[in-house]
Amino acid sequence: MERPMILAERYLPGAGWLEDLLLAGYSSYPRHLEYEKFREIADEVGAIFMVDAAHYIGLVAGKAFPNPIEHADAVTFTTHKALRGARGGSIITNNEEMGLEIQKGLFPNAQGGSLYNQIAGKAVCFHEAAAKMLDRIGVTLNFNTIPFDPRPPYSASGLRIGTPSVTTQGMKEEEMVQVADLITETDFLLRSGFIPVIRVVADRQH
Repeated sequence: MERPMILAERYLPGAGWLEDLLLAGYSSYPRHLEYEKFREIADEVGAIFMVDAAHYIGLVAGKAFPNPIEHADAVTFTTHKALRGARGGSIITNNEEMGLEIQKGLFPNAQGGSLYNQIAGKAVCFHEAAAKMLDRIGVTLNFNTIPFDPRPPYSASGLRIGTPSVTTQGMKEEEMVQVADLITETDFLLRSGFIPVIRVVADRQH
């Protein structure tokens, strides 16, 4: 990590940009990036730290790779590659002020009119990821049709929640509240940015 620090000190401070930006990311590279080290460098030179995770975001979602949002100011990734969703991309951040600035910069100046079929495709992508993520933390649900469901029964839009399996294990009202909290928290985090859910799942498992 010495060379990134040397380059950052040489080129970033006072480079004349509106904001100095330290960018990390790669394609076809078999190693993990040391996000915490990049964070330290960004703080040292006063730069925004951004990660382009397009080529390995699926590995992050599957918990095989570290989660960059824990250290980066912003993370970008495509939805049509490793996540096998509709063609498009996402920008996520834990910084509310930065998030508002990103939205202002994209719409309507750069994004233009919305393509609702692509939005729906991304929603399906994240929906499927939510169901699989819940299964990973031990909350097993199944897809279920809903009124006027546009999707086929074998891949329905709804999730069905039942209690026989948990009551058989001796769980009662108190445990049901915990299960409901896991479901709603997972769903909320996926809707608000998808990636941060990995950290929550890991915390809850321990």
